[in-house]
Amino acid sequence: MRLLAIIELGGYPNLLPLYQRLGFEVDVVNSQRKARSYLKKTIPDVIVAEYIF
Repeated sequence: MRLLAIIELGGYPNLLPLYQRLGFEVDVVNSQRKARSYLKKTIPDVIVAEYIF
């Protein structure tokens, strides 16, 4: 299964190892623009987004 992680800014714990242990192939982008481009080519099974306001 494929997981897309949208991580715009740091500040959160690094959960990528957890996603991988759960069996996901993880792709990471760091902006909404890159996420939209990614989604035009690939449909992930799960999307995780981390934002700081």
